[in-house]
Amino acid sequence: MSKDPNRSRRDRLRRQRLIDEGLCYMCGKRPPAENRKVCKPCGDARNRSTTRYYKSEVGRPKARAHWRRWCKNNPERLREQHYRAYQRLRNQVFSHYGLICACCEESEPAFLTIDHINGGGRKHTDSIKTTLYNWLKRNGFPAGFQTLCWNCNSAKHIYGSCPHKKEMRDAGN
Repeated sequence: MSKDPNRSRRDRLRRQRLIDEGLCYMCGKRPPAENRKVCKPCGDARNRSTTRYYKSEVGRPKARAHWRRWCKNNPERLREQHYRAYQRLRNQVFSHYGLICACCEESEPAFLTIDHINGGGRKHTDSIKTTLYNWLKRNGFPAGFQTLCWNCNSAKHIYGSCPHKKEMRDAGN
């Protein structure tokens, strides 16, 4: 049985023709999903087979080795990806709990942090075994947390309340 040397070229041409016609390049029958080159059933089937392979005893070590190599060869890109993912998560948390300090109304994102309203933050963060932002997202952004700036959060921890609150109480007398 001899291999056809033109097969890969023919396959590429067929694939491109189907894409140009607005059809799924795998089955050639249905239009692809939005911004994709394959229809949903074909894409799902491909994902299932790929997932099955990488979860198998053969594929898992290969996938891990590939990932380790990629991380070792691309430390800057890995760092950038982690930073972007962290910023996305942080933005989700602050968009839920508020984008300004609940005490002094500071709005610079770099100065903001999440505060446990009733205290006990150190015990809680030690017990959850993940970052607070991840925990908040996984638990559906529960009540009992607020946005504070670092100064107000530290003052609350050290003095029991923020000096801004004291100024407001004094101004009211």
